[in-house]
Amino acid sequence: MAVDGETRVIGPWDKMKSSFGGMLLGLVLLPGAFVITCIASKREQASEVFKGALPAAEASKAAAAKKAVYATGTLDSEMIGDPQFVKPGRYLSLSRSAEMYAWEQKKETKKEKDGNTTIEKDVYDCKLTWTSKPDTNVGSKKGCEGKSNPSPTTSSASFTPGRVTIASGGATYPVNPGKLDAVGLPGVKLTKNELTADLSEYSGSFYFKASCATSSPAAGCERVSFSGTTYKEGETYTVIGALPSGQFEEYSTGKTGMLAGSWLKVGPGSFEGTMKAISSADSKWTIGWFLGSVVCFWLGLTMLTGPILQLIEFIPLIGGFGKGLIQVVFGVFSFVIMGLAFIIIEYFWLILLLVVAIAGFLIYKKKSSPATA
Repeated sequence: MAVDGETRVIGPWDKMKSSFGGMLLGLVLLPGAFVITCIASKREQASEVFKGALPAAEASKAAAAKKAVYATGTLDSEMIGDPQFVKPGRYLSLSRSAEMYAWEQKKETKKEKDGNTTIEKDVYDCKLTWTSKPDTNVGSKKGCEGKSNPSPTTSSASFTPGRVTIASGGATYPVNPGKLDAVGLPGVKLTKNELTADLSEYSGSFYFKASCATSSPAAGCERVSFSGTTYKEGETYTVIGALPSGQFEEYSTGKTGMLAGSWLKVGPGSFEGTMKAISSADSKWTIGWFLGSVVCFWLGLTMLTGPILQLIEFIPLIGGFGKGLIQVVFGVFSFVIMGLAFIIIEYFWLILLLVVAIAGFLIYKKKSSPATA
């Protein structure tokens, strides 16, 4: 049963004071957006750093030239599993996620408008949900009086093989399994035949009790799900990194700071195929960083102009619509500005040379044109 909590009456002056406080955060977010754009554009990326990598047989030459090393061949590893639930198999990584269907406090803030005044009311409720951290003290929370959660019988865990090797060109190279990052490899999708425990499967998870494997489980039901990376015996894979002393480790250019990186990658097929998978992953990260900068800039603009937007919201009839429209315009403006910033940062020297060339051409034309009488 829902329980009412604190009620707050927020008048126009309260909203205005809050918007003035938000201006300080806006002043931080605006330059922060350009920092994020710089990271998106200028951070070291494996797809760029690994270009020109040399075969493992030329490791000495690669070290002298400060280049990465790769080996293409067949993977092998220590067979690992989950000692509690999963039979050993060819996993490069395996993770167990344990959850319980437990009571959890939910807080909802309901808002009602009365002219330019907003009335906020906190409402607490207790609902059953799947969670990896069930609150065994939930009965002491408002709205959850009388409810209780049992202690979970299992927890989440991760497993990594102690040994990974790649056989290439008649040689076998050990690979540091703790640093290995797989790209383009299939994820773990287990069936009941691959389990050591008698669990019931439902919608991609495994339940300790058959009665829990439904769309309407009872409180206290537990389940586990698995994720990770696997590979197939006998197929071709490529490992790319550094080979300092006969073992593949992370490769680094030696640079430091937030734009630097270090990588030890494994992907399917040839060196070219693995590089394609790495490039695709890097592109997704670049897009993510860029969109993050757009959101950061938009939030900065919205907070910096908070008092003005608040005044617009006070205007009868058009207040809410006008504020929303301005925020949409801010979103488009942020995308354009961050896009231009990304291009300028990415191609700074090219743009600078172009500007110098144009300026030189204009000066030359001016000097070479005949003087007017």
